[in-house]
Amino acid sequence: MPTLARRLPALVLCLALAPCARAAAPEPPAMWRGDPAGTGRQAVASVPGIASVRFSHDAGAAIRSSPVLRSGVLYVGSSDGTLAALDAVTGAPR
Repeated sequence: MPTLARRLPALVLCLALAPCARAAAPEPPAMWRGDPAGTGRQAVASVPGIASVRFSHDAGAAIRSSPVLRSGVLYVGSSDGTLAALDAVTGAPR
C-alpha cells in the first residue's frame, strides 16, 4: 500500500497544475441522472423534445449502461462489448 511519502509528489503535481485547467463550457444534460456524479439534478427544468420514442435500435445484446449524447451522436454500449454510434435525431448508424 502506498505511503504518504510516495503519494506526495503526485499530489503536489496535481495542485500545481490545477490553475492551468480550463473549465469546460456547460452543455445541456446528456447523461442519465443529469451529471457524471448521478445526482439527478438537471440544469434546466425539462429536456426539450423528449415527449415520445423517436426511434429504436437493435443492439444485439442487452443494454445495461447509460447512453451518452455528444454533438448530435448518441453512443450506446451493449453487454456483448459493442459500442453503437447513432444519429440522435434519426437513429441512423454513424
